[in-house]
Amino acid sequence: MLMYAQIINDETKEVSVGDGTNADFYEKIGMTLQEVEATRDGRYYLAGYLPEEPEESEADKAQDEIYRLEMEQKPRLMREAINDLKAGLKSSYALDKLAEIDEEIVKQRAIIQDSLAKGGKRRTFREFLKGFFSKKKEEESQGEEQK
Repeated sequence: MLMYAQIINDETKEVSVGDGTNADFYEKIGMTLQEVEATRDGRYYLAGYLPEEPEESEADKAQDEIYRLEMEQKPRLMREAINDLKAGLKSSYALDKLAEIDEEIVKQRAIIQDSLAKGGKRRTFREFLKGFFSKKKEEESQGEEQK
């Protein structure tokens, strides 16, 4: 992706990037328009110098799946389930869907515990957020390029 950047590590070609639209400002502080690539943890490198990232651990994959599942538990689904319970229903789409999601979350948590018990490592929450937001930013920029 094309961004204003300035090299901060000559050896690794890691760069500091300008994330806005004020080209004059970035040029004044020594940045130039360059092709860059982002790592999962939100660091940027000149294109072609992106370091190889370690493969995601089972615990990290499971945590990502838990996050995705929790996003499915939308407030509307929760409200419908509460209303169904108040109405005395023992089964409904909302109740069954929440139970299904919860069951899958329990399975994913067991995968995390098993992986960690075997000495596996897990991203910190900060690393997770950096990766999440850099993926979002990349998806947005790809969407803009396609327009």
